[in-house]
Formats: sequence, structure tokens, C-alpha cells
Amino acid sequence: MANSHHEFFSPFCVVRRAHFLAPLFSSNVLCWLFKTCLALSPYFCDRQDGSRGTKRRFCPVLVFLTQRISRWLDNGSVFDWDARPSFYLGCLIWELSMSEFVWLRHGDRLPSVVVAQMLLNRTGESLGVDGIYGSRTAAAVKKFQREHRPLTVDGVIGQNTWPRLIANEHLQILDCIDVFDESLFKMEVGDLRRSGASPVLIGGMCNGIEQAICDIRGRANNLFLLRFHGHGAPGAAGVSDGHGSIEDHSTFRNDTATRNALSRLRGCFGSYGCIQFMHCNTAQGAQGTSFLRMVSSVTGVPASAGVDTQFAGTLRKTVRFEGPTRTFCPSGGAMRSWATTLPQFAGMSIA
Repeated sequence: MANSHHEFFSPFCVVRRAHFLAPLFSSNVLCWLFKTCLALSPYFCDRQDGSRGTKRRFCPVLVFLTQRISRWLDNGSVFDWDARPSFYLGCLIWELSMSEFVWLRHGDRLPSVVVAQMLLNRTGESLGVDGIYGSRTAAAVKKFQREHRPLTVDGVIGQNTWPRLIANEHLQILDCIDVFDESLFKMEVGDLRRSGASPVLIGGMCNGIEQAICDIRGRANNLFLLRFHGHGAPGAAGVSDGHGSIEDHSTFRNDTATRNALSRLRGCFGSYGCIQFMHCNTAQGAQGTSFLRMVSSVTGVPASAGVDTQFAGTLRKTVRFEGPTRTFCPSGGAMRSWATTLPQFAGMSIA
């Protein structure tokens, strides 16, 4: 029997993919609403993390907008009082409509960096597409941020820059979390849900791998990035076993059962698909190497994992690796070679 956590409604779903609404709003009423939210943000929000305050006597919609705008400004954005309200509403809708995102910065070596480099090149850059987030990639990101107000110019691709970078491209990101460990439910699920994401949750159960595969197949729609979260070890990634208390088909390993299960995900990915195991030590040693090589081979997409211990507690730590990573591509070659097999994105104008 399975322990499951049911998904709850997220307000972000209301405006997801609603970018076309932004030009419809240009009245002074919106300007008044934004100014009111800004004035009340210290009342509703803890300005350190944008979390809910203890006082909630006002309209929930106003509380929600206040929290988002407060967090937006805390990230370094500047409010221009002379700008049209529709500009800021457009920015807010962009943020709300893109609930899943990557968090990439200088030094990263990942397939998602390959995709980011290709997206930057369609804006007029001429980056070498190799999956290495070097100084040229960081400079291109800063240039993009300067040209797309009101993004913070920090050279980091995160919650605000990613949706602007992908523009109208459909690049689905899906997280699958082992919530048999209550701490993962409290921290990682909470972080992702507060950002607007709706992760797949797998409770403690025998044959949890089968449940995870079925749930992912039911949700996948041209997957770009599939992230698994749980406890791990060299060559192993927990799916439904918490700290390892369930042995029966609850952990990905380099074995026949895992190969058969993961092979069923092969048709779920789009052209730029990749997998990340956000577990501790999964890529470590010879066991980690053989595991990632197997995953990439049976799924047909690059597979990445961390070598060191992975931490939780903040959204940034939930969606990015701590320390070095290893990646294996289906062909067995480097990410640069894999990149040559990918279709180019359509051009993008500066807007």
C-alpha cells in the first residue's frame, strides 16, 4: 500500500501561460494597486525571504501580489514610477506563469547550460555551445539582463531570467520528490510549491519506482528537464524509500529493474531533454559513473548527478547542485557533441 500526498491548488496555475493578458492592462487603477502593494509589503512580508507574515487581515489577492512584488524588489529590481503599469504587470505575469525554472551560474557544467547557450545565441550572441558556464556565457547573460528590464544584472540564470530567456519556447521542467522523508516534504516540496511548481510526490511504498514512472508519464509534455529529489549514495538514487527503510523497488540502481523502468520514460522527453538526480553522492566513484551511463543509455537523454553531499533548505539549494557534477550523454561523447544534434531555436528580438 502506498502513502501519498495529494497535490493542492496553486494560485500560479490561474495565470500560467497568460502572457497575452499583459497588454490589456494600462489603467491608473493598476498603478494604484502596485503602489499600494509596495507600500504594504513590509506589513505582509518578511523582506528577507518574502514569506508570509503573521498578519493576514486584508484581501488574500493583495497579500499574494504584495509578497511577489516584495520578493521581486528584494532580488534587486528597481521600481520606475513613470513606467506604464502594463509594463510591471507584464513582468509579474511572466514570473507567475513560469513556475518551473533552472538556476545556473558561472562554473556550472550541465546539459541545461547547453540549452541556455543556444537560447542566448538566438538573441545574437555567438557562444560556443559546450555546456560550460564560463566567463563568456556569464557576460552574455548580463547583456541579456540589461536589455530586458527589470532583471537584475548578475550573470545568473534564475527564477526571473529563465522565463524571459525561453520566451515562447515550451521547455517543461518536472520535479519528482521522495517524500517518505518528512524533511524533504517540508523543505523541498515547500520551496517548489511556493515558487508555483507542482512536483510529483512519491510517499513510502514498495514498488515506488513504478508509481514514479507512471506519474511522470502522466504529467510529461515535451519534457526538457526531469529532476529527481531524495536521499542517495554512489550509484543509487532514492525514489520512495526515505532514508533507505524500504528495499523493494524503491531506489534507482544500476540493475535490470531500474533499466526496465527508466526505459519507459524514453518517449517523454523533447528534443532538449535531460535528467538530474539531486541526491547526495550519486555520481561518486565507479558506481556513480556506471549508473549515469546506464540512465543515459536507456532514456536517450543526458543524465547528471552530484558527486558531493547535496543540501536543502532554500529554493536555490533545491533546484541546483552543490559542488561538482558528472554528466553522461547517450552517445557517450561530450556535451559539445550532444549539442550538435539539437535543433536550433527560432530567432528572438530584443524586447
